[in-house]
Amino acid sequence: MWIPTTDRATLRHLAKTGGHTCSTMIVPRAAMGVVYRHYVDWWRKEGRPDVPNIGYWSLVHVAETDAEAEARAAEQATRTFVETLRYGSVRRSADRPAPASGLNTNDILAGCHDFRFLMDHNLIFVGSPRTVADRIAAAAREGHFNTLFGEFVFGDITGDEAIGSMELFARDVVPQLAAFSPYQPLETAEPTVVVS
Repeated sequence: MWIPTTDRATLRHLAKTGGHTCSTMIVPRAAMGVVYRHYVDWWRKEGRPDVPNIGYWSLVHVAETDAEAEARAAEQATRTFVETLRYGSVRRSADRPAPASGLNTNDILAGCHDFRFLMDHNLIFVGSPRTVADRIAAAAREGHFNTLFGEFVFGDITGDEAIGSMELFARDVVPQLAAFSPYQPLETAEPTVVVS
């Protein structure tokens, strides 16, 4: 069972019952990281031998190079957020923008029309396989999630482009992240690269 939440009482219940949780890229990852670290602790205190699954939804596009991936995904990502999901209708807070880990939901929603904002704050995962793996690992460390709900088909990305992106992800990104877990001690939490 998966229940999307960052509510502490609900997370305590999920830890007790063995339920998993998830969130999206519009929830500030710094806040996610705090409550999800507690959730993992509560899960362990319940004596569960496995680990909880914490999902994170965002757009993903992988190409051979960063430039190729960005050229293909930039307009499609912003159109998806602004036109399809209507995220761009929120105004950014009047205060000076916080650092990436301190963004609030209004800032994220208001910045969805700006591809550079999305990339600079690591809110979407677009680039070469190495870049995407590094960006996912960094986001997972901050938000304390171990499962990516990647949206590969968005905007007007063609079927062949989406399939190519998914194939690169499966072949070249997944192996780099296979041994990675944000739940491990820091010294062993770096993604490993498998060369065959």
